Amino acid sequence: MISMRRFLLAALGILLFSQLSAQQSTGGPTNITFIVKDQYTGFAVPGAVVQVKAPNGSTSQVTAANGKVVFTAVNGKYDFSIAANGYKPLATYFSSGEVTNIEARINLEPANENVQLQQLAQLRVSANQTTISGYVRDEEKNTPLGGVLVSTGSNSAVTDSKGYFILVVPAPSAAITPTAAPAKTTITFTKSGYAPFTVQRYSMPDSYMMKVALTPIGSARMQQNGQPAMITEKEVHGLYDRTATDEQQRYAGPSNPQARIEGALAATVPSSIRVGYSCNCTNCSYVEVMSLEEYVQSGLDDEWISGWASASLQAGAVAYRTYGAWYVLHPVKSNYDIAATTCNQAWEADRFTRTIDAAKATAGIVLIKNGAIPRAEYSAENNNSGCGNGYSGTGTSNGWPCISDARCAGYTPAGHGRGMCQWGSSRWASDKTYTWILNHYYSPGNYTIQLPPAPALTILSFSVKNQSTGVAIASAAVSITKPNGTTATATTDANGKLVYGLDAGKYTFKFSKSGYTALTTFFTGGPDDSVYADINLDVPGTARIATNTSPLLASTGNNMVLTGYVRDADINSPLAGAQIKSGNYTATTDARGFFSLTIPAETVAPGKTPATVSIQSAKAGYITNSIQHFYAIPDTYEMQIALTAAGSARSLTATTSEELVVRRHGLFDKTLAEQLEFAGNPVPSTSRQESLTTTTAVLAVPATIRVATSCACATCASPRVQVMSLESYVQTGVDDEWVSSWNAASLQAGTVAYRSRGAWFVQNPADDNYDLSAAACHQTWQTDRAASVKNAAIATAGIVLIKNGAIYKAEYCAESNNSGCGDGFSGTSTDYPCIADSRCAGRTKSGHGRGMCQWGSSFWGTDQTYTWILDHYYNPDGVAIQTSAAAATSSTSDSRKAEADGTLKIAPNPVTGSAITIEYTLADVSQPASIVITDNFGQIAQQRNVVLQQGLNRLTVNTSGLKAGVYNVTVRPGTTGKATSRKLLIVK
Repeated sequence: MISMRRFLLAALGILLFSQLSAQQSTGGPTNITFIVKDQYTGFAVPGAVVQVKAPNGSTSQVTAANGKVVFTAVNGKYDFSIAANGYKPLATYFSSGEVTNIEARINLEPANENVQLQQLAQLRVSANQTTISGYVRDEEKNTPLGGVLVSTGSNSAVTDSKGYFILVVPAPSAAITPTAAPAKTTITFTKSGYAPFTVQRYSMPDSYMMKVALTPIGSARMQQNGQPAMITEKEVHGLYDRTATDEQQRYAGPSNPQARIEGALAATVPSSIRVGYSCNCTNCSYVEVMSLEEYVQSGLDDEWISGWASASLQAGAVAYRTYGAWYVLHPVKSNYDIAATTCNQAWEADRFTRTIDAAKATAGIVLIKNGAIPRAEYSAENNNSGCGNGYSGTGTSNGWPCISDARCAGYTPAGHGRGMCQWGSSRWASDKTYTWILNHYYSPGNYTIQLPPAPALTILSFSVKNQSTGVAIASAAVSITKPNGTTATATTDANGKLVYGLDAGKYTFKFSKSGYTALTTFFTGGPDDSVYADINLDVPGTARIATNTSPLLASTGNNMVLTGYVRDADINSPLAGAQIKSGNYTATTDARGFFSLTIPAETVAPGKTPATVSIQSAKAGYITNSIQHFYAIPDTYEMQIALTAAGSARSLTATTSEELVVRRHGLFDKTLAEQLEFAGNPVPSTSRQESLTTTTAVLAVPATIRVATSCACATCASPRVQVMSLESYVQTGVDDEWVSSWNAASLQAGTVAYRSRGAWFVQNPADDNYDLSAAACHQTWQTDRAASVKNAAIATAGIVLIKNGAIYKAEYCAESNNSGCGDGFSGTSTDYPCIADSRCAGRTKSGHGRGMCQWGSSFWGTDQTYTWILDHYYNPDGVAIQTSAAAATSSTSDSRKAEADGTLKIAPNPVTGSAITIEYTLADVSQPASIVITDNFGQIAQQRNVVLQQGLNRLTVNTSGLKAGVYNVTVRPGTTGKATSRKLLIVK
């Protein structure tokens, strides 16, 4: 009863406000109060500048010193652009005359949203839990509120000094159905001196972030609005709470459709939207202004179920965006475009991880009809709305065409029946794409999907660092080759940073600094709006080529020795005095930021998962870094730890008490879904053999690799790219797939497989701007390096696996025994040959069964060499080892002199066997080429099209079909480079 009375009081307040506004619509001046806030936290953005363009074309500006500023508008429409350091600018407009006062809450997005997205990605705990996090602020000042008690049921948390909290609560077990709405969770926020605030919202198994404002008791706002001592907010969801009256209002459209007639026929997607909030239907108290994309990311969960499949959410995001964009062009009122209610389109500021992902996956995509953005309608259940059971649509001239919708047959209609059926989208999403769903529901109404134009500019933000320490490299030289062949130069700043803009096309970058090995990489402009890349330069010798293959072991006994460097996360400078702690063991960094910590560890027995430890790194003025789930394996580790300074822009989206990093190991933590993605889509052995015979022959081992971090499996929505030498990648990554305490032969075999797989991705990149993901779906990688693995990588440097003239995408899994060939055998018998593997007999299969058995490599490594292990597991599939002496490793080192362009060597010559090896050196960039073998009469006996890489290329050519005699072998580059011929004698 009390809650209902409070609700009625709030509603009455809104009505009074609306009536007062109507009474004050005198056509006179309008006072616009701008409240500029951070989009993610709700905190004030002090010093924001508001640029003003008046109706007569004159310009001026005002500054929101503490995040607030008042501007008086007279005589018509004013355009505003709001900007602040570290934020993306936002444009909007307001007109004078209709109301006396407008409160405009401007939500600015941080320029670097990667940190916030990474934090959201880490919040999800499990399918049976809901993770609630967010920021609490003072409503008057928009400053963080620490010490706020946040409680729901028996769970509670207290906000830290930045107003941040996190709660993990059980998710409801009952299934969500059309007739059974999700359970509601009540969350209460209390702090002395503030009116308690309670929000009731639907509970979903997902992670979501809230923004909550507490009203100071006795504040002017409380006195003005007459708010009760307890403020209660009830979340309204469009799918469950939209009434028949709301539907009628929603269908009626705005009362003043001519308000923005200049945009009525435009198909250009608006960049921002003005959302009326605290409303009675479409009469609203104030305005939230944000980018249209942010509106979709934060609002989709208020009309769709965030737990639905991705295709449903993505289809919903396009409809939600289109609906909102239509209202921008046909605003409800002069001072806002759309109401955040079920009368228009439900919207709340909280953000769910899965709906954010869906919105980002469809960013900028809208529906179009007759060259204009339509009001894309949808309703909960469209079955039997006029067309009969098993059909969506109304079948009326002013409704929607009939659509066969078999998966919705038998369901009770709920809504107007026009456009997309929301529940239908979830049913079709089990095996259809979002574009299929959109076309299914909207194509009958003559709607089409409009894709966004590619951005004109991609912004690249580089941080150049020492590969071993992570410390910034200042004044590094950067040479840039543009798509048209012209060049430019740049230099990193004192913090090793450089920002560079890319137009469409491929840009090549070379980073160099005295005392470091130069590194060359590339990025492509066009499809991405921003790329963040760490360039990791090696000190000469840290990634050296080994001169012998004898194992170089680091003995630690039954201890794990953690060494490494701690740095400032923003400027990559070393941090002295940081405390590193694991259990009861502690260490403190010196002036270089270096530490060393020894903790007990046990040998990893077959079939056993090692214990894990937590590692906390703390320093006054910095957020504590907590590494969880770090496997305790006897070895010496070199680590890099970055601490975020409290008060920095990055810290606004991290907890004060702890910045959590959860480690994963490919051998122990790879899920079934990740194993399937890791394996890809293999075909039977014979088909693989046939398909690989046409694979481009590229045997030069790449020098550089681009690794995307912060990825979900193979999907990297906003990755941070780590660029390093391929050898550093192997040295730092193999311990994330192998057990570093295994014998040297096993680790050496592992480094060759790991290197081959990484090199294959360089030549077959997953994306224009990265080669592969650091997640288990591609190949697990993290920055630390184990001494035993480093030694193994040095011992096998440059060695890869090859098949049919190309680098082999090496597969491996934890345990291949009994995967289809029977006990005591590896392989599957279908897509990988059977291999007698007696030392694995009796063990339980773990993985796909193809390629190398990781545990098997450790069993055989007790008395066999790494080459024996590689041949044992890969030779049955027609794979060979390209040894160190034959490795055609391209290098960017200034100190290494390449052979002259066009150098061609053939061996053996004369040839008595069935194959020859051709070596060709290309000084220019990678390009197509042909290898032509002609007989003594000039007739072509064999021709092969390949792709040559810059540097030394080694290719195998089959000569078994050639008769005895003298031939000419010619390599002809397709673009630049030198065509060269050599005589070949074949003896039968």
